[in-house]
Amino acid sequence: MDGLDEHWVDETIKFQLLQAMFESLKSLKKLRNFQVVVALRNDLYVRMTRETPSSQRQLEKFEDLIIRLKWSKQQLRKLADNRIRELFRRRYTRDMVSFEDIFKQYPDSKTSPWDYLVKRTLMRPRDVINFINSTLAASEGKAAVSKNNFLTGEASYSNLRLETLIHEWSGTFPGIKVVLELLRDRPAYRTASEFMESSLIETLYNELGKTSELQKDEIYKNIVQYTDGTRTLDAVDLARVALCRLHLIGAIGLKLHKDQPWDWIYESNKPISGEQIRNDTKLSVHPMLFYALSIRH
Repeated sequence: MDGLDEHWVDETIKFQLLQAMFESLKSLKKLRNFQVVVALRNDLYVRMTRETPSSQRQLEKFEDLIIRLKWSKQQLRKLADNRIRELFRRRYTRDMVSFEDIFKQYPDSKTSPWDYLVKRTLMRPRDVINFINSTLAASEGKAAVSKNNFLTGEASYSNLRLETLIHEWSGTFPGIKVVLELLRDRPAYRTASEFMESSLIETLYNELGKTSELQKDEIYKNIVQYTDGTRTLDAVDLARVALCRLHLIGAIGLKLHKDQPWDWIYESNKPISGEQIRNDTKLSVHPMLFYALSIRH
């Protein structure tokens, strides 16, 4: 089955059907010499668990069935070399061309092209391929990628990553574009307390209220209940929800405590809860979004 993120059935039952698929997998395990493997994007899995109450009760059982795919830096490098070798073999030469033959100039004074590139990915093959394609497109007609071409390609790739995040997660969080914009033109590193501005409620209320689609977001509904006087809400609560979302989609990393390492979702595969975020929690915007969101770094 493919295209599960597309409009193949009415939205009101789509995720109930996905949850039913997971339930059926447990039954199929009883069959000998027969195995079913389902490849599912993380955003679809998250939305399924959010929108089907029965699946929330089954999370632990689902976890026993799940293997989360992870790529190492070495595996991604091998993929990049193979991709470049095949591309140049078809178009230019049959010589064994590698990544280092094309990317010779350092994008900054201390970081190699490969280290710089892979740091701006979520450690996924598609990210690496898109970055390489963007830099090669900026270097059309040249034998190697110059520093300027590399940085031009990075800007194009960064814009693509922002668009892709919005596309992947807007079904789960209708207002994710608005939440991502909270990072625009701000420092790459800051504390959660700096994110918890008193104007946050008003900002999100105004931005999410602009369209009927954005108004479907849970954050907007909570703010409306707050303005109606039917619930309590403050900027701290709202900021925690926003930071949990940004962490879940890979846009930021969190250092929950000074004695703990940075937590990135593509490394830990564990969502952060709002209760874990304190005033002194530090956040770091992922470098893949530096250009697209004009991050000061």
